[in-house]
Amino acid sequence: MVSRRQKNVRTTKFTKISKQSRNSIFTYNHYLNSNNVPNGYYFKMKKFKSKEQLKNYRRFHIPGCGNLMSVKTNVISINKHNSREHEGKKLDLAWDSQLFITEAARSASEEEVKIFNLKKKTKIVDFVDLISMKEFEIIHKHETDIQIQFYRKTGVIPIIINPMTCVKCNLIYPERNKKHICQICRGENGKKENKYE
Repeated sequence: MVSRRQKNVRTTKFTKISKQSRNSIFTYNHYLNSNNVPNGYYFKMKKFKSKEQLKNYRRFHIPGCGNLMSVKTNVISINKHNSREHEGKKLDLAWDSQLFITEAARSASEEEVKIFNLKKKTKIVDFVDLISMKEFEIIHKHETDIQIQFYRKTGVIPIIINPMTCVKCNLIYPERNKKHICQICRGENGKKENKYE
């Protein structure tokens, strides 16, 4: 039988841990049955293999909320404004990934604010693989070829629905015309030169 003093000590230890890790999936019984007494960092690190992965995860938050509202891992968020093909690509990425987040917001750089005409300094990313620490953007036709080129420059992987290979530059962009020439090679949007190469 557990004495009153031991019970108070156990409860005090668990309270200190639970304050540091409110999103923990572990229960009080798991804590009591564990051999080692974990600290709050143990609960957070359980999902991640390295500190870099945890640091990358903390960059993202729920769109429209503050940085304290973290995004749930391994949950596919569906946006009804997107097409079925768009959400299907997201499902394909999630199937091949072990640890991921979707529709997550992060702070945008000044260059991103300028190129994407963002009102706030936040950029919503379609899919983030937390193990490889890579960002994926699923693109139909809503983004220009210059924005796609910016993704490639910054290391974001664009996944294009209805792709076509440009005849002049041999790069893959969304199919916008029958001649299979991208907007950059055609000189649209006032950009005649390839700025990001």
